[in-house]
Amino acid sequence: MSQQLFTSADYDSPDKTIQMLHEVKQEIATEREQQLKKSVNG
Repeated sequence: MSQQLFTSADYDSPDKTIQMLHEVKQEIATEREQQLKKSVNG
């Protein structure tokens, strides 16, 4: 089932899937950094 979802979302190769995972990790890191800045600055 998950393979079909990835393929239908145009992630039909391992390279595209890995690229997507890297993008998600970067977004998570950016959000965490923004939250830390908010908590430090009040």
